[in-house]
Amino acid sequence: MNTPPSNSHNTVIKIQRHLSERECDYILKSYSQQESVIHLKPGIAIPKSLSHFQFESIDLEDEIKKKINYSCLQEILAFGDQKLGGIQMSTHLQYETLNLWYYNKFRIYFEYRNNSYLKEEIKIAFKQFENVALFSEPNELITENAKLNWLKSNPHKRPPKFKKVILYSWSVVVRILKSCLKEFPTSKSHLILSGPNRQQPYLSLDTLRPHPDDQVLGYLMEQYPSRFVVIDEYQVPDFDDNKLLPKNTKHKGRKTVFGEYIMFLGLLSTKIRKQASIVLTEKMKFLEQSKDAISNPDHLFILAKLLSLKNSHWYFILRYESYKRFFEKYRQFKTLTTIDENAQFYKSIVDAAKFNSLKTIAVQHGNIYDLHLSYMFSNDDNVNQPFAETTVTWGKYWNDLLILKGHYPSDRLVICGQPRTDIISRLTSKKTSKGTFKILFASQPQRDLNLRLRATTDILKAASQIDDAELIIKLHPREADHKYFHNLAKKQSTTNYSLSYKDDLYGLINDCDALITCFSTVAGEAVYFNKPVITFDPLKQDLMKYHEIGVAFQATGADDLLQILKDIKANKLEIDESAYSDFIEKYAYRIDGKVCERIMDVIESNQ
Repeated sequence: MNTPPSNSHNTVIKIQRHLSERECDYILKSYSQQESVIHLKPGIAIPKSLSHFQFESIDLEDEIKKKINYSCLQEILAFGDQKLGGIQMSTHLQYETLNLWYYNKFRIYFEYRNNSYLKEEIKIAFKQFENVALFSEPNELITENAKLNWLKSNPHKRPPKFKKVILYSWSVVVRILKSCLKEFPTSKSHLILSGPNRQQPYLSLDTLRPHPDDQVLGYLMEQYPSRFVVIDEYQVPDFDDNKLLPKNTKHKGRKTVFGEYIMFLGLLSTKIRKQASIVLTEKMKFLEQSKDAISNPDHLFILAKLLSLKNSHWYFILRYESYKRFFEKYRQFKTLTTIDENAQFYKSIVDAAKFNSLKTIAVQHGNIYDLHLSYMFSNDDNVNQPFAETTVTWGKYWNDLLILKGHYPSDRLVICGQPRTDIISRLTSKKTSKGTFKILFASQPQRDLNLRLRATTDILKAASQIDDAELIIKLHPREADHKYFHNLAKKQSTTNYSLSYKDDLYGLINDCDALITCFSTVAGEAVYFNKPVITFDPLKQDLMKYHEIGVAFQATGADDLLQILKDIKANKLEIDESAYSDFIEKYAYRIDGKVCERIMDVIESNQ
């Protein structure tokens, strides 16, 4: 942070994006450094040509963000519940068992929330300054006025990575050709969804050695390989980033159908393409007509985002129709099991299965909280039946949360435990002899990039100040930006760290002395190993209530994180064994090596 602004400043220049040289020149010509101060969005560096201005990095207070988060959630749910012509908006977007509202409310929420953050920043700025200059992307929630000089610019669209396009296209072609040449499995009655994007290395139940498999359902398929046909499909990647394409899956001993082949047949079908276009036209027409019936400006923003997703709507309707035809043709299948059932990519398959009367079983794949849009529905959403026939949860806490906050029907929930814990009963500790103090940071993607930056920076800073310590940063499967961590470490002069992408998580937990995370399910998994857990939580939201129930120490910044780590290292802080035991009972049901056995019983009872 540079010198804070003085009372003499009557103009604030808020920079929310990277500036062009031309925009920097405009600021230099239009604003005096004596009368103006620059407020930078966290993560945006001050351009060298503007460094003589007084500037500081500005972000909303944590409590204000928290209030906006919940307010936006309520508006999102209210938008779907509002009635037009006596019928809910969400019901208007229903087609058979597919509902376009549930495909998009998650992604719209985050854009709506982030735009609401900036709207509040502008409101606060006008209480402190007479004039505001804003350099940002367009934001439909902000009202322009004479004292707001707003220079909008759409984000620069990066060109696709040619190599990535070729690799993905080649993978799709190979999968289609293989499907044309192999015999289709017809003797099974259970389907399970998986694919390269869901793979991560973890320990085999048989060999206790790391191997890549489905991050949640791998043990289920490993124990019952002859019971399932696996629908295996690549998720379409973002071609303009540097993330590597996941390696192809190897389902040894498992019958497999490639989803790319199902989609290929759908694309070839004139009937399916025509039907997708008919449905899209009908729904887009309704959304356009809804403009005149909606007066709430926030709801108009949500409506505008729905209208902007026309291509996305068409793609998922096409997926639905393609898989619907597949299930109609192969009626021997009775059940479909998956995780992440409300994510667009898988939901289109789940909805098609529902239409063809397959019993859909959704297995909990991560922590659930009351801001998790994939699981938060209104009571009125029940009329559209957006849920799987059966949702398998880890424990009573998750059941209660889904019923009370997510408005799930209680008769659709079954407690079985967490599948991955089946390895613990077979895992022999391989903890190395006492020496280096090993700190495991379970990183994860975050929608709030400022919080991600703050967490990573403070954790690197604290770890660098502990003698004989090693920080292992376990990257999330969706994190491939290694340079992000290396650059931050360099800024903090942190050298006692390493990045782990392929190492088995449970092996890392077993070998660490303390685990740090923000709100990841990994914290709960560390409890299963009786490891000290620290949640980095500058907003003090305690989203997963780890701190409240006594299974985690809470750190809000680098200083208190450093002290907690030092106290753990010196044995001044110890875990609460009673709280750990209660946690396992409440959140994981049983760690007895029989979770997948119970899930298999649920699947077979749904035939």
